[in-house]
Amino acid sequence: MVKILKKILKKLHSKIFSKKTFLSNGISLHDTNRIKKMRRFETNEVKLDGVPFKFSDSGGFIHSVEEIIVDKIYDFKPDNEKPLIIDCGSSFGLSIYFFLKNFPNSKIIGFEADNKIFDLLKTNVDGFKNNTNVELHNKYI
Repeated sequence: MVKILKKILKKLHSKIFSKKTFLSNGISLHDTNRIKKMRRFETNEVKLDGVPFKFSDSGGFIHSVEEIIVDKIYDFKPDNEKPLIIDCGSSFGLSIYFFLKNFPNSKIIGFEADNKIFDLLKTNVDGFKNNTNVELHNKYI
């Protein structure tokens, strides 16, 4: 019985994850399946709303998409039209993408300490629309 339930949950999770998470954010089903099959800690790229988006770890990318895009853990009701958002540990920029998409008038200051990850972050943010109000720092705070 437990095995059957696990199988059903896994299948259901896969369907919800593929359609709700990736397809709703402009990631093709082909790319979704490719990401799921990738080895961990391999730099790769996917199109996010049609914009090339690089990431350094498939598992981390999938986890971040689930938390940030699906569960909307960073969603909030700002008290003004131009909130100041400080993103400590910006990683490859999915959180900044979320903030720009949901709070387009915000000022965002992002910090990423890892030099290699910061390079991906900078490349990604440079490709985002409406990125003029984003300031990035490669250091610990």
